[in-house]
Order: sequence, then structure tokens, then C-alpha cells
Amino acid sequence: MALRQRLLRGVVAGSLLALATAVGIAIAVATSSSAGDPGTVARIDVDQIEEGVHATNVLDRAAIIARDGDEIAVFFPLSPHFDGSRHIDWCDEAGVFVEWEGGSIWTRGGKKLSGPTPRSLDRYPSHVDGDVLVVDLSTIEYRDVFDREVDAPPGFDGGRSNVLVGQPATDYLYTDAWARSFAAAPKWCPDPDRLS
Repeated sequence: MALRQRLLRGVVAGSLLALATAVGIAIAVATSSSAGDPGTVARIDVDQIEEGVHATNVLDRAAIIARDGDEIAVFFPLSPHFDGSRHIDWCDEAGVFVEWEGGSIWTRGGKKLSGPTPRSLDRYPSHVDGDVLVVDLSTIEYRDVFDREVDAPPGFDGGRSNVLVGQPATDYLYTDAWARSFAAAPKWCPDPDRLS
């Protein structure tokens, strides 16, 4: 484990990686002692982030980046409903995220609109520093139904594991199949007229 971490640090510290994603975002990898574990902080040129909602690859982890002008959020790709075992989808025509198995709906900014979900969408902590979006992939931020940051919800282990997926939640890996699934039309979208 220590050898793996040293190798990872060496590769991360000595490299700039251009990762091909569904939206072509170029990500420069940087380590930081001030936020997250070494090797889990990504720096993304804000000019490379397209307007809208996109499935993307951030340091080989699945993420959803939503940009609306200067507002940028980086969401964890699994629903907070069902203990994070279902993907969320984007309904472009309605401008909302959905989890069709349970019927939960969230705004473009991740705030809960309706359904059985216990909270707003989970996020990777991120902030804009100059012209770079800094994303910390070592942890997940939880939001209550009012979109306020809260501690890990009861019964959930802080995003460290997901029994149903079988891997650490913060290591939910990006795959082309997941990106294609996210880009495809969801199985269910709410009527935009009923959301007003």
C-alpha cells in the first residue's frame, strides 16, 4: 500500500494528464497538502468546461459537472436515495436531475425538488481559484433538503464505502459505458410544465 501511494504520488507530481472525456475537459493533476489526500485534487481550466451538464472523467473517477455561467458544481454520480446504489440522470428538456427508479428530482444546482430522496445531491468539494476549478476527490459533501452542507447522513458511512457497488464511493470509477448511459435520454423525465 505504501509503495502504491509513493508510486502514485510520483506519477501525479511529475505529470500533466490530458484526459479525453465526453466534453473534452483537460485536467491538470496536482497534489495538495491543504485539501484532500495527495493525488486526489484535480485542477481543471474553467475555459474548458462547457456550459450545461456533462458526465466527465476526473482523475479516473466519475463525476457530473454542471455549469451555469460562473456557477460550477461537481456532483457525485450516484443518487443519495437507495444508499447511493443508483445513478442519477440529467433531463435536459426539464432542466433537472432525476433518479427514475425512486422518482426523485433535483434542480440543476443539486437541490432536492421532490421524491423520496433524503437530501440534495452529493458533491465533490470544489472551488474556482483564478481561472481554474479545483476539485477535491478525497471526500464527498452531503447537502440537506435545503442544500446546506451537513455531516454524513445517519446510516451512511461518510462516502467511504458502498456495499451495493462494492468499492469506495469516492473511487467510483469513470467508464465509457457510464458516460454513454448518462448522455442517453433517461428512462423517465418529468413534464417541465409541472415543475413550475
